[in-house]
Amino acid sequence: MPTAFLRAIGHSIFTLQLLPVSAAMGQGPSTPTDEQRQQMEGSIDELHASLSDEQFEIRCPITRNKWLLPEVLKQNITAERVQACTSYRDSICDEFEAEDIVTNAKRVFAILILCYYDRSIIEELLLREGLTDRDLPLEKAPNTSSLISPTSGKEFKAFGKFGKFGKLAKEFLECQWRVSSPVFDEPYNSQPAESHIRTLSVNCPLPLRNKEHLTNTQTSSVSKCELHPAHYPLANENANHVPVAVKEIFGKDADDMFKKEIDTLLKMRQFNNPHLIKHIAACRAESDPPIRCIIFPFASGGDLCAYWDSGDTQPRTAELVQWSLQQMHGLATAVHDLHGGFPDDPRSNVRHGDLKPQNILIFEDPGEEKRLVIADVGIAKVHMGPTAVRTQKATGTFATTRSYEAPEAHPDTKKRDERRSRTYDVWSLGCIFLEFTIWLLFNVRAVNDFAAHRPKIWTGYDGPGGFYEISPEGIPSVCKEVQRALADLLDDDRCGEDTALGQLVRLISRKMLVAEVAGRCDAEKLVESLKCILDGSRDKGKDYFLRPSGRRVVTPEMFCPVRRGSSSNSITK
Repeated sequence: MPTAFLRAIGHSIFTLQLLPVSAAMGQGPSTPTDEQRQQMEGSIDELHASLSDEQFEIRCPITRNKWLLPEVLKQNITAERVQACTSYRDSICDEFEAEDIVTNAKRVFAILILCYYDRSIIEELLLREGLTDRDLPLEKAPNTSSLISPTSGKEFKAFGKFGKFGKLAKEFLECQWRVSSPVFDEPYNSQPAESHIRTLSVNCPLPLRNKEHLTNTQTSSVSKCELHPAHYPLANENANHVPVAVKEIFGKDADDMFKKEIDTLLKMRQFNNPHLIKHIAACRAESDPPIRCIIFPFASGGDLCAYWDSGDTQPRTAELVQWSLQQMHGLATAVHDLHGGFPDDPRSNVRHGDLKPQNILIFEDPGEEKRLVIADVGIAKVHMGPTAVRTQKATGTFATTRSYEAPEAHPDTKKRDERRSRTYDVWSLGCIFLEFTIWLLFNVRAVNDFAAHRPKIWTGYDGPGGFYEISPEGIPSVCKEVQRALADLLDDDRCGEDTALGQLVRLISRKMLVAEVAGRCDAEKLVESLKCILDGSRDKGKDYFLRPSGRRVVTPEMFCPVRRGSSSNSITK
């Protein structure tokens, strides 16, 4: 066997077509003895058992299809084992060719072993026809028993030569998916959303496991899963798994909702804003039921509500207030980016439309501070051209959380055609920032009690109260409970006019929670105002962010439990 000659021309020979030297010289492979055949069959049985071990086969919790852990292939498909399964005496598969199989056809070899193909079929496909991992997945060729590769265009006729009625081809087509889970490594480009969606075979598994249900709505659900790092090149090199959040979209309008959300997510990537969510992949399969899912990085810190709850015992320090204001500023920049239009289409812009604490996630990247990120753009809509010059009806999406919606969205509001103006999101941020301030100065119980005080002005709604009320004439205004809460905060020593929190409360009161759309600031002004508040610390000490109270702190009535029949409800903190 002239191995030295093969080494001299390089390992790339396999990528063109692995041809056995004996075949090239017009020789056929010799026939093994019974003892040698038994040895090879024993090696194949042993490798098949290793690859079929149930502890290494994972059932994808989304597609319900099985996939094989990549490390199992790495550990078991070695040059030594390839030779043991195919070689005897002066067989054509020497050490060099076995190494090439491991390098270029490891998955193919695993499929052939899992299908229990014998040595002759393996040699025919790998060494004569040059089947490699780059050819996967294969498809049935029309009107023949052969299989073809849509990727390379090659046809593999060996499947029609061995066995009857295409049995070998059918086995291969079914088994190939166990080692053909997608790798999520595609960089962003400006191609249409459709080109970024992975369309999967109904038999293809996603490289996910350990599903843990988190939340659901009438049209979607979100679960935590583990993504295998071998299928995500951006994963930390030392990671055993990558925690991800998988959003599954369903219902009669699932396909339309799925495509619109992907389109918005792709446009959002252009900003590269750390406070806007970035997805990992989007996949669909025409299974029964159909699969439409989006994979996101998992927010280990939960959402803002969870943060308020879990962090309620931490000391309220100037550093915490400063970080909170920095994150509010970051969220405002994210909304400003959305409202301002996309780099590849300046006339377009997005209204999120459903900003709430549950849609603001906490990411904790190694070595970095916690970061608030706006997520769930499922109902966000892309608009073309400035709001002021649009003549069509305003956006009619009502799948929002009532508590944080702006008054122009209420059905009884007189000027309801303004319900999705750009400042709609600014109102929602005002609600969130107000609750954030209450949490900083008091605790999460005060935030929840404040929600119980606010009015519920929607028929059939049983969630937290809103921040506005509607007069019989259809005129909206900030509800008296919110007005009272704002006044109580401004009366707190810690919210003096020369403090960061005092300036924040005044910004919320005067520019954000303004019922009249025209009186609300836009996202650009909000970003500027928050930056001014942060910059105000330059010539001031830590007291600027959190001034010690000069008097005993009393929790105002709006932040205490509702007591029926009581006109006053204040307690000392």
